[in-house]
Amino acid sequence: MEVRTTNSSPALDLSLPLPSPKVLGRWHAEPADHYLLPSTAFIANGKGYPVLPKAMQTFLRDFIRHSPTILLSGTKNGLHSKGGHLAYGDYIRHLEKTNPSVLAAEKPGTVESFAQGYWDYLQAPLQVSPGDR
Repeated sequence: MEVRTTNSSPALDLSLPLPSPKVLGRWHAEPADHYLLPSTAFIANGKGYPVLPKAMQTFLRDFIRHSPTILLSGTKNGLHSKGGHLAYGDYIRHLEKTNPSVLAAEKPGTVESFAQGYWDYLQAPLQVSPGDR
């Protein structure tokens, strides 16, 4: 019996410790639509609220423009003194709202706004006429 999985994609577990930036960079070429983010990946900021380390923030900001599904786990374990279990989702929404590529996509007339919806499609290369060489 043949099993077809045409609508499947890998999920990336972002538990700490993160792999090197070089290894994480390889995920740019993968069709990962789901990111598993445990509460243990968060650290407390100066006020006690959960935030992500800089390397994790940078990694997620690169992928947020593709609207991935981020699955939070362990948020009710009380690892951080402030914010409660809702603070984790609030922080991820904050990362999305302040992401430069998301802000550019919302601004009319930008390349990001024009290209929205075409990120996952191959584009025809620019053609050079023989006289222009």
